[in-house]
Amino acid sequence: MAPALAGLALGAALVAAAPAAGAERGAAAEEPPSTSPAAGPDLRPHALATELATLGPRVPGSAAHAEARARLAVWMRRAGLEQIEVLPVDDAPGVANLTGVLPGDSGLEIVLGAHFDTVDGSPGAADNAAGCAVVLATAARSSSLPRRHTLRVVLFDGEERS
Repeated sequence: MAPALAGLALGAALVAAAPAAGAERGAAAEEPPSTSPAAGPDLRPHALATELATLGPRVPGSAAHAEARARLAVWMRRAGLEQIEVLPVDDAPGVANLTGVLPGDSGLEIVLGAHFDTVDGSPGAADNAAGCAVVLATAARSSSLPRRHTLRVVLFDGEERS
């Protein structure tokens, strides 16, 4: 299996195997959270990927691209990430990566990443709303777990530009 696919598969396995954030073992399952703006987004991978892909093509400089970046930053906070930053990419106007962390104790980091921009004409569901969704859902599930290492999430922009 290609390394990128292995990482995605690992993230999906972690999301599927981890208890829901805040849930105790043996506790009754809660109703899925509402996706209304007041309640916040549903942080399950399918719901996140669907919402991101529904924006349509996320080409840097477009309104959908700006909306995607704004939503991702909100979702990062709701997933429990701290120190969320928007980092402009040198020599690429309108392109900026997002980063945030779940602090650990060791000083070492594990990095989970995906890109959120798309080519023109594509909603980017598989390339790469699904990757962003798995990364954020993994962070959300990990936020309530003890961590030896810091978990850093990086959502890259401008990948489709090379």
